[in-house]
Formats: sequence, structure tokens, C-alpha cells
Amino acid sequence: MYKQLLIAFAFFTYTTTIAQHKCHFEHLKCSHNHLTPKVKPNEDMEKYDVKFYFLDIEATNQSTAISGNTTIMATVGSESLAKFVVELHKGISVDSVLINSINHNFTHSTSNLISVDLNNPISANTNFTVQVFYKRPSTLNTDGVFSKIDKNWNKRVTYTLSETWHAANWFACKQDLLDKADSVYVFITVDENLKAGSNGLLTAITNVGENKHRYEWKSYYPIDFYLISIAIADYTEYNIYSKPKVLNGDSILIQNYLYNNYYDLSGQKEGIDATADLISLFSDKYSLYPFWKEKYGHSYAPLGGAMEHQTMTTTGSHEFYIIAHELGHQWFGNNVTCANWQDIWINEGFASYSEYLAYEFILDKAKADKWLNNAQNYARESKSGSVYVPFNEVHDEDRIFSWSLTYRKGLCLVHMIRKEMNNDELFFKTLQDFQLHFKDSNAIGDDFREFATNTSGIDFTNFFNEWYYGEGYPTYIAEWQQENSELKIKIKQMTTASSTPFFTNTIDFTIKTGAKDSTIRLKPTKEEEIFTIDFSETITKIEMDKANDILKGLNSKIEHNPNLTINEKISSFKCYPNPFNAELIFVSTTEKEQNIQIIDISGRVQYETNNTSKKIDTKAWSNGTYIVKVQTQDRTEIYKLVKN
Repeated sequence: MYKQLLIAFAFFTYTTTIAQHKCHFEHLKCSHNHLTPKVKPNEDMEKYDVKFYFLDIEATNQSTAISGNTTIMATVGSESLAKFVVELHKGISVDSVLINSINHNFTHSTSNLISVDLNNPISANTNFTVQVFYKRPSTLNTDGVFSKIDKNWNKRVTYTLSETWHAANWFACKQDLLDKADSVYVFITVDENLKAGSNGLLTAITNVGENKHRYEWKSYYPIDFYLISIAIADYTEYNIYSKPKVLNGDSILIQNYLYNNYYDLSGQKEGIDATADLISLFSDKYSLYPFWKEKYGHSYAPLGGAMEHQTMTTTGSHEFYIIAHELGHQWFGNNVTCANWQDIWINEGFASYSEYLAYEFILDKAKADKWLNNAQNYARESKSGSVYVPFNEVHDEDRIFSWSLTYRKGLCLVHMIRKEMNNDELFFKTLQDFQLHFKDSNAIGDDFREFATNTSGIDFTNFFNEWYYGEGYPTYIAEWQQENSELKIKIKQMTTASSTPFFTNTIDFTIKTGAKDSTIRLKPTKEEEIFTIDFSETITKIEMDKANDILKGLNSKIEHNPNLTINEKISSFKCYPNPFNAELIFVSTTEKEQNIQIIDISGRVQYETNNTSKKIDTKAWSNGTYIVKVQTQDRTEIYKLVKN
């Protein structure tokens, strides 16, 4: 999702205001499971599985008032259900709650929960239906529902933005990412002069009297709570079609609700029409558009970016890169949704990289490269902080949707994974296999790591430890020397965050000889290292990362040096084994006083001692990466350990 705040930048030949953006199942067995705890809903809500939402509501484009009812069809889990609990904002008036068509007493708490004690518990593995009748007052001032005038077109629009936890501000629901509904109906009654956009297919527009009609949208694809949406305005409809090759002549509807103004259509038509080519491109690179049997489309609204509502993005712009980003979300975010907000990279990192692919394959490589350089500049703004959102920051939406970390550094990671594979066929096969395996469900970052490893045969464990869970980025200072047929390249790296002392991704060096260029790929294993290569041709120049694939410091450089040396760091202690399991052993190699800290990947000090020779019991520690920080009076040493 793109959502506008207050920053502006020049984007190629035009200037646009964008934002530090707030966008914006059970397969969770991985080495970083301890780092990805799920933010659970109320314990009673965990006892049932949502199958279907039906929103039958009345609204207008003049206010945020909504009235009507939400029907939830669900299945009880392995234990009987004695209390039904669902979320709805405390400021919304609830008229009644029916369970299996029987009116029940309920409480509506200040914690935004509706609770019903069941005199007759619903048996395990049993289906049941709940209907909540409610009225949302126009005076309720919360995120989730907005009613604004688009000053550019003098049009008023009511629209919803529910990511991350704002769906309960306008309909009764269970806000659990792992509990996708199998299908959703959204029926919206509005004045006859208005149109209402939503998810899935428009199956009917029914006259209900009193100068009102009802838009009846139905979707039969699994959907997460925050992707359900409405948009209401005096719209006109403009439809086109996409014909991906895989459909062999069949087509996908692209349904667009624009303001009822000729100049709006003429000004935005070029951007909208590009959607057809983008659907074809991503269907080729990612797999067939996941919701092709229904539609894709856009509803216009006065927001500074867009939100990837499933099958119908709500957008304030039809700029090429925004359309590409939100469309990319239909695969990464909607078809496959992050299992928790900590792994929002699954959504935003890949949707952001969709922008790059759009420029690369539809426009031209030069524009794509310029776009990537721009993205790297924003990523460099965060010299610490990880793409992965630490658990203690998971309720901070500004952190979840950090422009520099989640979006820009996140897409740089995807690009570098592509570079590490060095084979586009393998890279896009990884994306396709990942989409098909996790279709209609959820995934975390380590799930993608496993797919990348299994498809390419490259172990991405260190890469994810350093670039996904780790912080910062490296600056490379390289030197080269040639003697006879021996080439030496010395690589020294400094990092912007001490928690990640060095990065082990590969680096390409382009060697110029006057005849033709050749490329060698080196993989550092420590902060300062010399590589020796047989190379008989006379070298005139060497360029490091010529394609600018790596997120690195702007001062990175390579120079010719006829007298290479390397300063080996002599450690003041030894720590083994590495990787470790049940215990760690420290042995001091100095008489100086030392302070030793072992820090987990989220920054918490797991262990601290001044005893420099010690055996530590680590049986209870979670698997993953740890940083050892050893301080003496005159130096600080930082090393990485891994528990398996």
C-alpha cells in the first residue's frame, strides 16, 4: 500500500508527493519461529475458524455513518465453544446479536469486544452462524472509514482502509491474519446517484425503493479481514481487459470506478490502460493472476497513495509505479499474506519489487536501474533496524510500514536474492513455486528463504541472518594488485550497525583488459579478506558491483594498490562450538578485564558475564542468530554465533 504523509521527491521526469507509507497457516516451522510470535486475538476467538463474511450495509458518500449487519459463518475447533467473542469498536452501537438465528444477550466492552455467553455450548467441529446488527455513527472518529472531498475534482467519497487493525472500526470481524475467510459478500445500499465498489464480482444492482439501490458484490476466494473494502462516490465506470498468454485467449476484467468527470478519465486513462500489460507481466513472472475468475480494478478516492484491497484497489493515483505496486500485492499480500505483521516483507518487499519489474520489462532497463538507485538511497536512510519487524515494535504502524526499511530495503533484499541466484529462470521459478505452495494462505520470511534455498541450491541462511534479521548495510573498500598471472583483491567492509558485523553476500568484480570485460564473483567470509585469482591477461581496471545490485554505502570503492597488506584481528577470546546447541564455552586469551554480552537478534541481552573463561548452559535458548560483544578497555569485538 502507498499512503501519503509529508515527503516529496523527484521521480524521473516528474515530481509527485508520496509518503512515508503506511500501507499500507499453520506452516510456521522454521529456525526463526521464536522470533515470529503471532499477535493473537482474544483466546475465545481462537476457538473458531471464520468461513464466510456477509456485510449487508447502508452508507453514503457524505459521512462515515454505516448501518446494517455482518453475518459470520464459522466452524468450532476441537473444543466446544462456550463463549462467542468477536471484535467491533466500542463506539459502534450494537442492536442485537443472533447466533443460529436465536437472539442472545451480549456485552460490548471497552476493549472493542462483543461477548456472548452460550447457555448451550456449540459442539466441537460444528458449523454455526452469527449475525451482528449495528450502527456506526458519523461522529465516531477512528481510522478504518473516511469520508472526504477530493479538492482536485470537487467530489466527495466514503472509503475504507482497514490495514492493520482497523476493520473492526466498521464491521464485526475476527482480526487474525491466519484466519482467512473462504469467501465474502459485500452488499452496499446507497443513493441512486452513487456507485459502490468492493471485492469480487458485481452480481446485481437491486432497486430497494426510496431512491436507493444495492450493489451486490460476491467473492469466492479466501480473503483476510483487512482486505475487505467499500468505496462510495458519484462514479463512472471504465472497463478494459487483460489477456495473459496462459489463458489462451480468455480475458480478465479490469473494472474501474472513476469520478464522473470527463477530464478525470482523459487524464488517467494511460495509467489505467497499463494495468492490462502489468497483469500479463506478473501472470508470467509470478503465476496466473490469482483472482482471474472475478476481476481486478480500481476505485478512486482522495488518498495520497493506494491500498491493495483484494480484486479492487482503492487509489488516489494512476501513476504507473503505484498501479504496479498495488497489483503486485494481489500475489504478495493477498494471495499469499504475511502470517504476522513482523513479516510484512512478504507483502511490501515483493510488491515494491514489482515496481522495478514493471519498469524493467515494460518500459526499459535504464529507467529500472534509475528507479533502483533511487530506492537504495531511501534504504540507506536507516543505518540500523531490520526489514523484519521486532516483536516489541509490532504494534507501531509507523515501524511496520517504514518506508526505508519495509519498502525500500525490503525490495533491495528481493533484488539481491535474484542477484545471488544469478539465474532469472531459477529466481522466477522460486516466486512461482512460492505462490502456488502458499496460495490462499499465509507465509513468513523464512518460508521464502526455504523456497529460495530449495529451488536454487544456494543456502540463504546467512543471507537472511544478515539482511532480513540483521541491521544496516556494508560499505566496501576494495583494492587490487596483479603480479604476473596472479590477481589479488582485498575486500574490507565496514557496517552501519554493530549488531551485524559483516555481510557474506557475493560481490561481482568486472575486470577490464582492453580486449573484453570478464566478471568474477567473490564471497567474503570476514570483515577483511584477500582473494587470490589466476588471471594472466593484463588488467587495466576493475569495477566493483558495476550493475549496482548491492545495497551498500555510497563511499564503497575499489582502487589499484601494488602493495596489498591485510590486518588480521587477533581475538582476545575464543568461543566455541559455532554453531552451538546445548552449551557454549568461553576461553580468554588475554589478561585484560573483559565484559561479555550475548545478544539475540531482537537486541535483548540473553547473557552477560565478566568471567572470561566459562561454560554456559544454552539448552533453553531458542534456535537462531546471536551476537557476542566483548569489551575491554581499549577495544570492542563483535562476533556472530548460531544455535541449531
